[in-house]
Order: sequence, then C-alpha cells, then structure tokens
Amino acid sequence: MNKRLFALLCALLVLAGCAPSGPPPNANCLDAKGDVVLGCVLKKTVFGAVVDNAGNITISHTTGDMDLNGHPVHSGADPTLPQDLATKNYIDSRGIAVQAAAVADLPASTYSNGSSGVNSTLTENSNGVLPPIDGVTLGSGDCFLIQQRTNRFENGVYCATNLGGAGSTFVVTRHPNLDQAAEFPGARVRVKLGNRRAGGEYSYLGPSVTVGTSPVFLLRTDAKAGPDEVIVHVDDLTENAAVANAPGSAGWARFTSGTGVTVAAQSTNSASAVGEILCASGTSTATGMCGIANAWTASNTAADGGESIVYSTSNVGFSLTTRITAPVLSNGTNTFAINAGLMKQRAPSQKIFADGCGFIYDTTSAVNTTDWLAGCTTGGVGTPVDTTISLVAATYNELQVVTYPGSSSVAFYVDKALKATVTTNLPNSTLLGMAVGVFKNTGTAATNMMKADYTSLRVDFPAGRF
Repeated sequence: MNKRLFALLCALLVLAGCAPSGPPPNANCLDAKGDVVLGCVLKKTVFGAVVDNAGNITISHTTGDMDLNGHPVHSGADPTLPQDLATKNYIDSRGIAVQAAAVADLPASTYSNGSSGVNSTLTENSNGVLPPIDGVTLGSGDCFLIQQRTNRFENGVYCATNLGGAGSTFVVTRHPNLDQAAEFPGARVRVKLGNRRAGGEYSYLGPSVTVGTSPVFLLRTDAKAGPDEVIVHVDDLTENAAVANAPGSAGWARFTSGTGVTVAAQSTNSASAVGEILCASGTSTATGMCGIANAWTASNTAADGGESIVYSTSNVGFSLTTRITAPVLSNGTNTFAINAGLMKQRAPSQKIFADGCGFIYDTTSAVNTTDWLAGCTTGGVGTPVDTTISLVAATYNELQVVTYPGSSSVAFYVDKALKATVTTNLPNSTLLGMAVGVFKNTGTAATNMMKADYTSLRVDFPAGRF
C-alpha cells in the first residue's frame, strides 16, 4: 500500500470516528514498497482489524466485504481448522477439480497419444458437438473424467480443446497434470457438477502406468458412491446363523462341509477383534472344511446371487479384505490348509480353490510350508507365489486381494503392504464367490484351526451398471 494512501485512509477514518486520533504509524510499520509489515507495534483499529505486537491480525468487523482489488495474499499456511481459508497448495493437494464425470462413453472418437501422453487427445470421428457430460454442458477448457472407453488405456481426465459443431469435430486433450506416468500414483480427482456424479472423489490406486498402453481406472472413494459404480459389503461375522453344508446366496454365512469340523461365532469383544468366527475340528478323523462364504450354493459352487461376481480382466475390479489367524499352526499330526479369496468352487477333497484368486497357507506346499502364498488358478492350474510373510500362531494378518477394471494382474497385500503380483492363470468370465475357509485332511486331535475377524468386499464397475 502507498504511504500517502495509507495516511489518507487513516485520516478519513479518524474524521469519520471509526478510529482513534493520533499520529500516523511509525515508518517502521511500512517496508520500502509502502506495504504494512506484520509485527510492528501498531494498535489502531481499521474496519475492526487489530494488529497486535506479535503480528496477529484480528478482524471483528461484521458487515461489508473486504476487497483486495485483484491483489493476492502471499505465504499463507495450509488450513487445519474447519473455517481456515485454503491455500493454493492445499487445493492442489486435494487433486484435480473437474466439471463432471462421464456416465457413458463419448461418440465414436480416435485416440492419439501425443508425446508419450503429453497433449494426447480424443478426436471425434465425424463432425458434431461435444455432448453434455452427466448432464453438464462443458465450455472451452472445461475438464471431465471419463472411464468408459473400450480401450481402457484411453480413460482419464480430459479438457475440451474444441467443442465441435456442424462443421467441425470435438477434440478433448488429457489434463496436463495427469498425462505422464509419474503423475498417476496417488492422483485424485474431484467432480463439481453432474446429475449422478456430482461431489464424487476418485483416486488412482492401481499399479504404475505407461500412458497410452496401461489400463487406467480411478476408484470412487467418497462416501456418496452409488451402487451403479461401487458395491461394498462388510461383515464382522457375528450375525449370521450357521448353515449346514453350504453358505446361502444372500449375505455371508458360516459353513461346514465333510466330516469332523465345526464352525461357530465367537462373541468375544477385545482390543484385537470385535466378533469372530472359529473353525475347529473334534477328536474324530476330520476330512472336511469350514469357514465363511458368500453367494455359494449347496454344492459348494459360486451362485449368481448375493455378492457373487463374474470376474473378467475387463469387466470389473474388486478388493476382498479379511483379517484372520490360526490359533495353532498346522503340523504333520494335525494338518490343515487355509484359503482366503474369490473362488469358483471348494469341496472337501480340495485343499486349494479350483478357479479363483486368493491366499493359501499349506504346510505341504512345494513352494513354502510356513508362509502365506498368493496365487490364481484356472481349472485347477496355477502355482502360487511366496509372499515371504510367515503365518504366526494367534497373530492376526489382514489379507487383501485387489484387481482393477482392465488390469491383467492381481495384487496381494499382507497388512497393507504389497507382497505379490500375479499375472498368470487369471480366471476370465468366471462366476466367483467369496470365501475364507480351512480344510483339514489329517489328524484326530481337537484343533482350533482358524479365526476370522471380518470380511470386506468392494466391487468397482468401470462403465456404471445403470
């Protein structure tokens, strides 16, 4: 602020009775440019604003606006309290803001990858106007998220370069902050408007990408996600009645199959687990399995119902999480195997799933006899990968199986750390049910084989379901 203007303002305030009279502020309160220096000893009230000796400014004026006349406010801190003003750094950290998110693919258009993704475009194949995105008519430069492209690598955030018309084609260009490989990990997108996607927040949590080659899908992560995009099912495993021989098709259920095994709810609430199920064997010869599952039939086969999914490398993405432990470890006298994942079928004669993806603990495995193994099978074919994480008796592990729409790999996490990525023998167009279970094939000693604390299933639909 100019010194003369500052002095004139003070004089006017004094004449108006809005500020106490007195000499103008000490010159030390102004820098060489005439701007006020915070921390100077100035205790005059101007429009309810007081600068104390520590440089703090308190504004108590309750009417009227503050006009900065186009000038910025510099060097602010990121907000920490609900009513703090937001800095540009904070806004940028919240991700890319777009006008809308598509609920359907664009009219026929051709992708060009630009320079390794930079300035990559989608250009309409024939003349026409860029259609509204989720009911929002975009202007030049407006950006939107699209995830419905047939070629999944074309998905992403685009901005309108040419809106098109009767004599021209529309052209949209990848957002400059999300057109290179290094920008995808952890990327976040916020949707401002739209009939169905307004307020949505999306995050890229998938593997590293090569722009123009790797499939792209951002998961919707806000609490308002609708069932056309995301289905989430969580169960703490204490509410379902035991079902003899098979899980039902609606919701998770405890099950037993074969002989000599039992499953029961545990009502214990502790710091480590709130509600559990326990799979155990009695003193008779045990050659059966027990556990919890969803969307299976009486023949122990995945059924079209409940939270079953048709898994395909282009159809859906899913994330199955469970927290389980073995009270005691399997050994040569009392031998059992644990599976946790999505699978087509389990029978008392099977130690691992015939089709599916999941975790395996098997003390007779040729891969490793003490660690959690991770793998996928098709028609019973598939070799698991060693996660290098050993199962410790009575110590819970959180196991997570994750894949993204369009991905050709399945990721396996143990206690939130990525431990294996599997790219072979992925089931394709196969109906899968979710199951966490234990199979015992040797021993007559009563054994508490597995405890499960909770399960959580998330299914993501790339194009929306309706």
